[in-house]
Amino acid sequence: MNSVGVKLKQIRKDQNITQGALAEGITNRSYISQIEKGMVKPSIKLLRKLCERLNCEVDALFADQESNVITLDIKNKLSSIENYVIHGEAIDGLKEDIKIVEDNIESLNNLDLALYYFCRGKYEKHYKKNRKDATEYLIKSIDLYKKSSLHQEKIRSVNELVDIYVEHNNLSEAFDYLDTSYKELLIQNVGGIERIKFLTNLGIAHAKIGEYRSSIRFLQSAIDLSDGMKVYVMTGQAHMVLGLCYKRVQEYKLALSSYEKAVHYFKGVSDKLNLANTLTNIGILHRYEKSFDNSQNYFAESQQIYKELNDGFGLLNLIYEMAVTQYYKNNFNKVLLLAKDFNAKLYGGFPPNITIKFNLLQGDAHFSMGETKKGLELYRKAFSSKENTPESQRDIAYYVSQKVGNLPEWNSIVRKYSLEFEFKY
Repeated sequence: MNSVGVKLKQIRKDQNITQGALAEGITNRSYISQIEKGMVKPSIKLLRKLCERLNCEVDALFADQESNVITLDIKNKLSSIENYVIHGEAIDGLKEDIKIVEDNIESLNNLDLALYYFCRGKYEKHYKKNRKDATEYLIKSIDLYKKSSLHQEKIRSVNELVDIYVEHNNLSEAFDYLDTSYKELLIQNVGGIERIKFLTNLGIAHAKIGEYRSSIRFLQSAIDLSDGMKVYVMTGQAHMVLGLCYKRVQEYKLALSSYEKAVHYFKGVSDKLNLANTLTNIGILHRYEKSFDNSQNYFAESQQIYKELNDGFGLLNLIYEMAVTQYYKNNFNKVLLLAKDFNAKLYGGFPPNITIKFNLLQGDAHFSMGETKKGLELYRKAFSSKENTPESQRDIAYYVSQKVGNLPEWNSIVRKYSLEFEFKY
């Protein structure tokens, strides 16, 4: 027998509590028996719950053996690390505590080890911005939890991992974990915050692959659960992506309502980047409704935030959307001025698809002003971009042909490049 099991049995019997009564609502009687016989190593969380029922301190279970006192100290440090990464509770010497736990990792049982890997993954992800290490730790955590009955904790690790995959568009990997864990979520009736996060991640992932109706269903379920529990986690993101999905299926009133709710949440938590992104999307919606003044007001608000954040990507994307709005207002010279500003701010690594779209927009502006030659030059620039795929080049060819008709100059461009991209126009 180990000393922890002996002490637990002694305290339990002193209080005339049966194994079943001690286990009720916490674990099962069989597991209590295994602890007392030294067959398993319980986690610090479980021991705390048992000691709370026995009205004693956890330290009482570790008395008389120095090695067990050391083990308890390691477990306590792990618990402190968990509080920090989950609740943001500041603890002195966090890095030192992580190192101590790492150096004594052999003293942890599998469940504590799974918790440690989860904490390290979350720490690497949120505080050190180390995606590679975070991913590796979270996968280890999930693999260990798979061998246990701690479904809530496993889903918690899955949520953190999937969040990384979805953010970086590793959607195949994301769905591998989402699909297998979704069954577990339903069968084991995992609820609470982790269920909300999981449904939100499912919704975001489905939106990214264009399955907007499925995304709407998952996101609305997450929002309804949040409202019912009055616990709001990832709620802003859920409303923001819900707005995007409604926009994609052309249900603009529902899209606007979702975006406005997202703005409310992002302002509440001071999430400036997502706030700016959502304001930009509201501006686009107003443009769809030809409410150009409202559109420009929202763009101006988001522009100010992007500047405060020094977010080059957000600013460049916004400049393009502002130019589109000016085009629909027939302010073609303003389109060209915004294009000049865009090119001046352009930096290496910026997504080429927006640059290509902006060249097309400039071509449209020149054509609308009767400047056919300049328009064709920009269409050619967009069409011949090395960043094009055969599919995107075909789409550009079709788009421009609808604009210019059968101009010989354009037809010769299409014929030349269609041979290089191996498709027939």
